[in-house]
Amino acid sequence: MKKRSLYLITFVVAALFSSCGRNCGCGPIPQSVYGDLPGRWEWIKTTTPSKTIWAKDAGYSRRMDFVNDKIIHANKISFYKNDSLERDFLISKVLEENWEEKSILLKYNSDAQLKIFRHNELINEHYDIEMSEIMPEYSIEADTVRHFYHFVRYLD
Repeated sequence: MKKRSLYLITFVVAALFSSCGRNCGCGPIPQSVYGDLPGRWEWIKTTTPSKTIWAKDAGYSRRMDFVNDKIIHANKISFYKNDSLERDFLISKVLEENWEEKSILLKYNSDAQLKIFRHNELINEHYDIEMSEIMPEYSIEADTVRHFYHFVRYLD
């Protein structure tokens, strides 16, 4: 009986030492970028290849609301300029979620795509995000304009 217990303890200890302590990819699953998106986001700036437009200098405000629309039972991103709705982006599919670059590629029905990147640094318990322009089909080459947002609050 003691011998069997000793074998069992040895096996458990060996399993612990040989498992996730090394870079085997079996550690805790990183938090999903998608899970960080619900809520209201305030525009910080937009960068293009030739300039940066800061919200404080632009003369207008922008915001993004990420909500679950309970009427249509789907997630939706709404873009506002000076509190006027500019565009709704109804998420029909998550095309790709990349843990290494902390990004997610979203599809709007069949005619547009949007890529969102989460920054590494927590600011007031939330990550800032940046996103591409809405494109017919996302491509790295065409991704030259980025919009930066800061989390404001959760929405009901």
